Formats: sequence, C-alpha cells, structure tokens
Amino acid sequence: MQRWIWGENFFNTDYISPLSNSPYPDDSSNTLYDQLNAIPNLRNVTQVQNEIASITQLSPSRDYEVVQNARRLATTEYTFNPRLGYISLNQALNGNEVLAVAYEYTIGGQVYRVGDLTNTGIEPPNVMFLKLIKGRVNNTKLPTWDLMMKNIYALGGFQIDRKDFKMDVLYYVDTIGNRLNYIPTSPAQPNVYAKPLNRLFNLDKLNSNNDPRPDGEFDFIEGVMINSANGRIIFPVREPFGSYLRSKFTDSVSAEPLRVSGTL
Repeated sequence: MQRWIWGENFFNTDYISPLSNSPYPDDSSNTLYDQLNAIPNLRNVTQVQNEIASITQLSPSRDYEVVQNARRLATTEYTFNPRLGYISLNQALNGNEVLAVAYEYTIGGQVYRVGDLTNTGIEPPNVMFLKLIKGRVNNTKLPTWDLMMKNIYALGGFQIDRKDFKMDVLYYVDTIGNRLNYIPTSPAQPNVYAKPLNRLFNLDKLNSNNDPRPDGEFDFIEGVMINSANGRIIFPVREPFGSYLRSKFTDSVSAEPLRVSGTL
C-alpha cells in the first residue's frame, strides 16, 4: 500500500487556512484534508507523485512525504500511554525512515479523527492520508520537530527493580571537574537557584506514600515516570534539556553557559 503523508505546517499559510478554534486536533480543524481529498487523482497510487508535485505551495519533507510500501507497526513495536496521550517507539528510527499516525478519540461525546483509518473506506491500492510525525529530513526548524517530545531516555538496562533503583540528574561543572545535583547560579534565578535537578525537572514531586511532598527521591511511577520493562526514564516535560530548561531562566544571558556547553 502506498500512503501519502501530510504534516500540518502552520508556517505554510499559502495553502492551509484554519477552520476552527477548537483545541482538539481533527481533520476539520483546517482546510488541508478537504482540499487534498478534492483532488481527483491524488489517491491514485500511480499518479500521486505527479499530483502532489504540481501543488507549488507544498514542499517535500517540509509539508509531506510519499511513502511506498508503508507498513503498520505491530503493537510490540511501540508503547501507547492512554492516560497521557502519546506513543513512544520501542526502537529508534533510522534517519531516512518516516513515521505517521491516524487516530480517533472522543471528548464530551464528540468524535474527532485525524487521518485515514483502515475502517474509513480507503482500500488498497488507494493512497491513505496520515498525520506526519517524522519525515526523512531531520531539521529543528520544521514543525514536525516539535511533535517529538524528546523526553524519554534509555537507561541501558531492562526489568528495572524499584527497590534497587536510584535516579539523580547531575550537572558537570568544568571549572571544578565535578558533578553537582544542581546548577550553580545566582539568587537572581529563583526557579533554578539551589534547586535539586530532580525537582527542577519535576522528577521529585511526591514522597514514598505518593503525597504531594518532595522527598529527595525519584518518583518511581510506572508508565508515567518510568517504563521499567524497557528501562526508560520518562521526563514529565517536553525537551527537558532544551526549551524547558531555558524557560526556567529569567534571561537568555544567564542560560548562555548551558547553551555553550551543549545542554540547551
């Protein structure tokens, strides 16, 4: 099956216009899906390449990918968290591989859908439209970059035992050649000053009884903070060592040493 995969490029207002102020993603949120669906030969597997190339406002990799012989991932290849609403692949993609999704959900009795599901009447060999998550080009300036949360880190082990597990985020200070559990800064940075990094990254908000009081220990919450079977830590913030950490500083000058050292 060939699938033509689009990305909602909010920088590309030449072709896409919003239709709704709803915060919930849906095919009817903007004009993109209906515009594409109205092109007669766009779902024709033999003509999709020419048809999409003729839309001069759209650029490959930035706005779309055309994938031949796409396959649906097995449930063993990814983890879905229904509580937090994200998917995580169990194995990293190669640089030239493409990832896309179609999904349906219900809020307040209203059904929302993004992309073509297998039960929506699009039969092979017709082309399916999916939501692009990762294209063949990795570029931090593309809108798809922000669809990757970049908050899950492999520990290098599996079947993690809570009893024997300890997790601390440490900051290496070049000038003293040592690791600290906080970032040295001045009191002028109240969000960062003298704050343990586990607390700064919201990894320690509860005590051992799950009361809302930090106790100096990593909050070992299965499926939320850690996937013990796969050995992965889940930071509860997006881009913890990038935009999130930068936002904790009151000015860019104070955050500059972290950017230079490669943290931001």
